[in-house]
Amino acid sequence: MWSHPKFTDKSIVEVYGDKATSRQRAAKWCRYFQADKEHVENRNMEASGRPSSSRTDINMARVEKIIQRDRRVTVREIASELDLSYGNVQRIVTDELRYSKIRILLLLPYIPLQSINHNHAVSQSTDHSLCCYLSIIDQSIRKLKSGSIMAVNRKLKLLCLHGYRQDADSFKDKIGGFKKSIKGTTELVFLNAPHEIPSESCIDDPENGVTLLRGGRSWWFCDKSNNFNSRTKCEEAKGFKESVEAVSEAFKTQGPFDGILGFSQGGALAALICALKEHQEFMHDFHFVVLIAGFQSISTCHQYLYTKTVNIQSLHIIGENDLCISKDRSEELIPLFKSSSVVYHDGGHFIPSKSSIKNEYLPFFKNMYCVINKISD
Repeated sequence: MWSHPKFTDKSIVEVYGDKATSRQRAAKWCRYFQADKEHVENRNMEASGRPSSSRTDINMARVEKIIQRDRRVTVREIASELDLSYGNVQRIVTDELRYSKIRILLLLPYIPLQSINHNHAVSQSTDHSLCCYLSIIDQSIRKLKSGSIMAVNRKLKLLCLHGYRQDADSFKDKIGGFKKSIKGTTELVFLNAPHEIPSESCIDDPENGVTLLRGGRSWWFCDKSNNFNSRTKCEEAKGFKESVEAVSEAFKTQGPFDGILGFSQGGALAALICALKEHQEFMHDFHFVVLIAGFQSISTCHQYLYTKTVNIQSLHIIGENDLCISKDRSEELIPLFKSSSVVYHDGGHFIPSKSSIKNEYLPFFKNMYCVINKISD
């Protein structure tokens, strides 16, 4: 019976059923007898009533109650208080209550260094799969232990709006480097524009000096022929209303979102959504916006939206050599927002992925992450 903890636990459960002791305690007893000891401190095989399967609704409620009481509590502390196994508590936390599990190396850039006890911050283990749970809350940060810590902070959630003639899948591919740099704390959701572009329509590509025939999707058009050019002034933005409705529907079905990220025409739409929110014409709540190669729409129907300062934090990523959306045009959006951060790169019309540029925009995401989770630097 005492040859292996697994068989020990199984045998005890067969005899005592729902009153069986925890697997952790059974393993401890197994080690005692393997060491030729004749008795253990507690000979009573009956424990305090832990069922053989501890992932019940009652136990989930008990675990969550402890987390709400002290968000700095660890998995091991919960297991000890409730007399549940470490594994069951961890599964309740991650699988049932859906708290985030984050690699410790991804957490460190988001943790105030002065708050970490470096003697205990990171395990010296060479196991690269080592994970810990972020347990920062309110005005303090608990010492990181060399093991698992409860995660009560959630990731940021961003709704991503692609550029003209792109779609959700192509934008996801193009934004890969950017996505990788923030994946530890940010979840990206990609939305398709509702309007397809006829594949036979033309586009001038000044970066490559060619004219291309291709399809894709658009958030709105400048004319009845379903063409769009950011420099073409028009009275009506055809299809714009449907795009706002698509974004609103995404908030309902895939949200809530902490922010919106937009590239090129998607950036223009993201800025307009922020303005609509300021004018109380977009009723979903979010906290910040990221505009990459964004621009102000010159459609007549949009001009009133640029008359109010938007009380949303913004990050503007602007290419110094962007031939599609010039630096000056992207900069026109900066005064629209009450609080703006600006990052310049020496490239063109794309999402930059150089390490030097990442180091400039990551502090913005760190700040938003701390704001959303009420963490103090």
